[in-house]
Amino acid sequence: MDKKGVSIESVSDIYTHYRINPKTGSEVAGRYIWTPNDESVEGFDDVLVCNPAPTELLAPLDEELSEYRTQAAVGQLVEPTIDYVKELDSSSVGILSLNNVGSRYYNGCTCGGRYDNNCAHFLSNAFILAGYRDLLTSSIITARCSHGRPIRAQDMLRWFQAKNTGFHGGRIQRNSGWWATYQETRGAQHVVVIDANNWVHYGTGDYHTWPTQWNYRIA
Repeated sequence: MDKKGVSIESVSDIYTHYRINPKTGSEVAGRYIWTPNDESVEGFDDVLVCNPAPTELLAPLDEELSEYRTQAAVGQLVEPTIDYVKELDSSSVGILSLNNVGSRYYNGCTCGGRYDNNCAHFLSNAFILAGYRDLLTSSIITARCSHGRPIRAQDMLRWFQAKNTGFHGGRIQRNSGWWATYQETRGAQHVVVIDANNWVHYGTGDYHTWPTQWNYRIA
């Protein structure tokens, strides 16, 4: 059960990943288990525990037009200036909301760096610029960029679960508001913010055909 009482078993294969068993050379299905970054933790078979690397590669987006596929939102067209970021860091942004996250999103991070997969990297940057600064210190996060932004999709999933005030499993419907969304398919994970009222997304893509669609309201 997660913090809000949503049964893990109610959504199929949310933590299932496929990897090579180094002992046999065959592919096995493992369960993602979030554990402290501590080598002294015992009791887990390392073949069955998958802690995905921050540079995991995503499959190409399905370019087929579909009523279920959102359009890319504009967000910020250019990277914010250093002075703008300092002003955000030193002042209150008001009420925290996913709407603010969307308005702060751009395809980059204040660190100026990039990874092979930047969905969590760029999205967490927007969350932090929008005032969700607990992301900078949260013990949930296991990997960060040089500016402290989380860079793993499944770390962001755990944070969504800790912050959520509402949950919807499955593809979201139009005109249902704002959602922080985790998407997964075999061997790949993704996070994105979706404005279902305007049917647009803020992030590096919206993998609407992937079988796992977990959507969270974030306060």
